[in-house]
Amino acid sequence: MRGRSFGGDLRRLRQEWERQLPGVDFFPVLTAIRIMRIWMIADAQTEQFARVYGFGAGDADVLVSLRRHGPPFRLRPRELQRLCVVTSGAITGRIDRLAKLGLVERSSTEVDRRGSEVGLTRRGIKVAEQLMRRIFEHGAMAR
Repeated sequence: MRGRSFGGDLRRLRQEWERQLPGVDFFPVLTAIRIMRIWMIADAQTEQFARVYGFGAGDADVLVSLRRHGPPFRLRPRELQRLCVVTSGAITGRIDRLAKLGLVERSSTEVDRRGSEVGLTRRGIKVAEQLMRRIFEHGAMAR
């Protein structure tokens, strides 16, 4: 990636804008570009690690959100949508894919039978933990 991916060469970008708009502080923009680059690397690695289990980075986001929530590893679809910052259609697709893989299951809530929850299966808990260990130990943000 060495400065030539998203946002181009940052030194050159700064120099060009400094010529065009002297006196303007471009540090915040350059910082944002660096953060986006790090996110792109981490997301690509999450996608690669998730593919080993038969799903993508977006589906991994659902799995790890449920696992991170703690026992009983269940949330309403609306809560998952909020945590994953996606549309209702996107979260439905992710849940459907993970359910087909046997990693999550839908159930009605005990309080309100009209509502539903999504929970990790035993296999889903195991896969989420393996995935997160792999990301933490071998990913872009590993020590």
